[in-house]
Amino acid sequence: MSEVPEVTSSAAPGPLPVDADLVVQVFDELAAAVAVFSGPHHVVRAVNKAVFLLTGPGRDLVGLPFAEAFHELGDQRIAELLDRVYATGEPVQAQERRMLFDRRGTANLDEVFLSFSMHPTTVGSERGVIAHAVDVTGIVVARREAEAAADRSAERYRSAREVVWALQRSMLPARLPLLPRVRMAAHYLVAGDENAAGGDWFDAVALPDDRVAVMVGDVVGHGPDAAGVMGQLRAVMTQLLLDGWGIAEVIARLDRFAARVPAAAGSTVCLAVVDPAAATLEYASCGHPPPLVVAPGGWASYLELPGGGPLAVAGDPPEVASVPLRPGHLVMLYTDGLVERRRRAPRAGADMLREVVAHAGASSADPGSAEGDPVDLLCQAALEGMAGDGYDDDVSVLTLRLTDPTPPLHLELEAVLGSERAVRHRLHRWLSEVGVDEADALDLQLAVGEAVANVVEHAYPDGPGPVEVDVEHDRIGRVAVTVADRGRWRPHDAVARTGSGRGLAMMRETTDLCEIERTAEGTVVSMDRAVGVPTVLRLTAGIPSAGAEDGAEGADPRVGLRIVRNERSERAHLELDGWIDATAVAELRAQAIAACRGGAHPLTIDLEAVTGLASAGVQLLFELAELTPGGEPVELRASPRSAVMHVLEMVGLHRLVTPGARFR
Repeated sequence: MSEVPEVTSSAAPGPLPVDADLVVQVFDELAAAVAVFSGPHHVVRAVNKAVFLLTGPGRDLVGLPFAEAFHELGDQRIAELLDRVYATGEPVQAQERRMLFDRRGTANLDEVFLSFSMHPTTVGSERGVIAHAVDVTGIVVARREAEAAADRSAERYRSAREVVWALQRSMLPARLPLLPRVRMAAHYLVAGDENAAGGDWFDAVALPDDRVAVMVGDVVGHGPDAAGVMGQLRAVMTQLLLDGWGIAEVIARLDRFAARVPAAAGSTVCLAVVDPAAATLEYASCGHPPPLVVAPGGWASYLELPGGGPLAVAGDPPEVASVPLRPGHLVMLYTDGLVERRRRAPRAGADMLREVVAHAGASSADPGSAEGDPVDLLCQAALEGMAGDGYDDDVSVLTLRLTDPTPPLHLELEAVLGSERAVRHRLHRWLSEVGVDEADALDLQLAVGEAVANVVEHAYPDGPGPVEVDVEHDRIGRVAVTVADRGRWRPHDAVARTGSGRGLAMMRETTDLCEIERTAEGTVVSMDRAVGVPTVLRLTAGIPSAGAEDGAEGADPRVGLRIVRNERSERAHLELDGWIDATAVAELRAQAIAACRGGAHPLTIDLEAVTGLASAGVQLLFELAELTPGGEPVELRASPRSAVMHVLEMVGLHRLVTPGARFR
């Protein structure tokens, strides 16, 4: 074998000798902290200078077990990681791990964040672990400060938006009147900057002669100034209508008022008056888009504009036009934000809206196609159908249709236990036909039920007698009720001794007017309450943020009270579902007394699913509160949004409510 000649070319140098001093110097000057451990006790074999920046200068480390060298890390679970790497031979990593070091030897620990890795190694003939750590405290602190600043900014944004929403809601009607012969709905959509209150508005006013006026308007600009102008125009217009002025005079006077209000020039408005008896719609527009009529079967058409420019600008006053309203036709008033876009011709937007509502009208003509009132469905369809390319401006939409009035309700029955529930059941069905929303319906059921319960308890001490209930939906949007008996009530002091008397207070709290007339022939209780249709405010199309969109049917009183007893070691628990009225009180009293062992055991009653609480139930809750041992009050469970909380607050029992979820 021939000898291989030695290569001496500079292009391919031979292996260089290792410079141990250089390696030690580089190790010591590394920015990352490096420590080498050996053996099962992790004895420190080597550390670089960066380690002492973490632990503090002058500390003895080399030659000591980890537990002694880094004593402050004993309860920070770092030794467990070293044990795992040593036992398994698998590396571990951690990012931004919080660690505490006693840098000054005073037991005052400094917070440090490290990103580190641990790898198995061999030190001499013994296995060990090498740890490599980078101090990322500055990065973590800076990020936390940025996150805190972002949270503060987000909180300021949320607070500002809540103020804007409160301003917007206060400037718009929360409800439209619910009338016997005209059904209405209104939606408001906030588009673009959610912190800018808009100048769009709507309203409806029931007039004394059975007619109803509806209006939509738009003030130029956004922000508090525009919202303020909008509020002024709406208030003036509403008052002029209530004073009996016709459309032409209302528009003329509003125009003169707008001329004296800064920022009102250029505002637009469309005013329409519906006469259900004549089945006509009179309207006028001041620079506003024309109303749209939608017929069943997929037909929609804009009404002709009779001329007229915006408010407080030079031009001829608008003329008043009149068109007939046919059964099944819907009328939609809206602001220009519904159809106008920056990158689209106005005519194209108007044509698109007509197609959208025509399709919605065809769908609403099919009884099985959708649930809900057609006027509300049309508002939703318009907003959602026109939202494809986004909205550049806020939008108001108000729709209406003629409807047949619901005949008055007349009930005559015997005043016995259970009559209250029977009346509530019939009243619930009648209120659903009228279209009364859930909150109003629940209060009316409670008030009428209390009046009937009083007749049952007090009017006929010698035996049952008749009670008559008459309910009517009047022309200005009120539900008027009379409850009459032919008995002779017991003296007031005898009634007071029974411990009742809260029923009358509850009746007055849940109605706008409650009067009692006692004569030799009997007693008549007269009550009424204004009912309305909640309006809807939206942040984005398809997402309602306030009001009600579904036809509310009110709490169904047909179901009695369901009682579920849950055994607990510390407290007796009852879960209730349904109405707590005079019919249910006897069973509930027996169940409650048995559950709390006659007052020897603490009692919790879950009222979350209770749909109605009559005065008889209120009285029982007071009785049960007095039974609990040591003066400890009975604990009630009910959420702020539950139907029963309103009554608990009314009678002062909300102090017994303990927040919490329902028991399972």
